[in-house]
Amino acid sequence: MKKLIFLFSICLISLSGFAQKITSKELEGNWKLAGYNQNGITVDVATGAITVSPELKNQISPEMMSQIDQSFKQLLEPLRASNVTFTNNNVVQHMAGKTKNGTFVIKDKDGQQVMTTSWSDQTTSETSVWIKDKQLYIFKYEQGQSAEFVFNKV
Repeated sequence: MKKLIFLFSICLISLSGFAQKITSKELEGNWKLAGYNQNGITVDVATGAITVSPELKNQISPEMMSQIDQSFKQLLEPLRASNVTFTNNNVVQHMAGKTKNGTFVIKDKDGQQVMTTSWSDQTTSETSVWIKDKQLYIFKYEQGQSAEFVFNKV
């Protein structure tokens, strides 16, 4: 019986670290970009640190690594000014010097929460969205490319 209670306690503790379901009310406010990961390249926006996954590092030459480093360093300042603001079901996104606004809905799809956004330029996007450890994660996968954005609430 003690083993069963112990296992149950461990399960509860480990589940508390997983992402929580979110509502548009929890998104309310301004979120500042803290991190960015695209296809194995991770940028810590605050520190400017750029890391490459071991898998990608094994596939590229030192010259390509230097080009990647330089390219992301040029994007760093616009990324530092990036944020997203949610008000009711409206969203305004300032990303790398460009601004978009639209409306969004959150729904469950295939066991995860998905945000569908209808932008004012008549485009739509569908992204996975979750909050974990008080950070907002937005993940997009399109045409073989993935991007994950991590935001801190301001």
